[in-house]
Amino acid sequence: MFRPGNRRALIEIIDKLGQAFPLHTVDCERLACGFVGINVVCDVTIFFWGILCQWKSFVVAPELTYADLHPILCETGPWSAEVKDPSPIVGLEAAKQLCTPPLDKNPWRRVNTWLARDAILRLWKDGCLVTARPRAEQDFADILSGSEFTASPCNTRSSTVVRAFQAWWTAWCGQLAEILRDGRQGTFVENDPAQQRQATALSLADRLADSVLLDLVKTKNNQLTNCIQQLNKVHGSPVPSGSVALLTTQWLAALEANEDYVLQASDIRTVKSVIDSVGRQDRWPRLEGIARQFSSGDQIPSAFLPTLVGEWQEVERTLRMRGLPANWGQSRLVADLLFFPLPLRVDRWCSYVQYFGFSCVEQRPIGH
Repeated sequence: MFRPGNRRALIEIIDKLGQAFPLHTVDCERLACGFVGINVVCDVTIFFWGILCQWKSFVVAPELTYADLHPILCETGPWSAEVKDPSPIVGLEAAKQLCTPPLDKNPWRRVNTWLARDAILRLWKDGCLVTARPRAEQDFADILSGSEFTASPCNTRSSTVVRAFQAWWTAWCGQLAEILRDGRQGTFVENDPAQQRQATALSLADRLADSVLLDLVKTKNNQLTNCIQQLNKVHGSPVPSGSVALLTTQWLAALEANEDYVLQASDIRTVKSVIDSVGRQDRWPRLEGIARQFSSGDQIPSAFLPTLVGEWQEVERTLRMRGLPANWGQSRLVADLLFFPLPLRVDRWCSYVQYFGFSCVEQRPIGH
């Protein structure tokens, strides 16, 4: 099931990505089910709704209008000679027209539009020989090929991501076609247009599988993390990210419990390696003191921890961002994990999805 997440959780995810934090599993779940999936549903709904309302505007100019596709979506048959062949909706002219404004700035919406068109083709008589999948796969690949970075994890889809995309496409295209076939039995007939739009979106959000989309988000997150590591390799000696994260967790736990912290030899080694890696030790005098003056078994008083944790988080951020440009938070790579062009205005997005019957949650997410 897909429903918009709360605003604060989405803003926190955007902030994490902007500061090169890898997303944890719960972040990926919130992103997939509370944002990415909602956008796919809304994009697909717009296409189906145009057919249901029999718009006279062109799907592919000048060959097919939305109204021309209405019999395929809404009639059970028998098929008449007047029903037009829908295959041009995935033809060369269709591809050209989908690269015109505003879709030229939103390749993720273009992929979603191809998905909706492919589902319609599956309803055509006994199935259509043409498919939108190759065009969608090309658009999906081109998103990273247009990246400003030259490292391979940053400008080329990994084979794992490609397989996850293909699995998502196959599952959702089949499920959309099944939902549309069920709708032929009366769901799509003579409803109020606004109610029809919202009912279609909510039905898709309830019935489409979230697991395949979550897998796609997770694999893209893993590739983004690999990209960041690759970009950082050329800037100083690498520091094992696991040890940094572990020390962060331990100090935060002691801070929350208001307890003194007993230093381990591994803690001192981690602090020293991080300080040596990022340089400019004068910016973090307390960390420098731990690295040079403290020994294993020494205690850090609880009253000292807030300042220490503040310095450590600043150093950690410097470490993560040292190989990244200043505008990393607005880069194509960050936008790609969101499946959405940047900048992202969360309030504006929440207003947009209300058009489809969704509403953003206001309260702070559990566990934060």
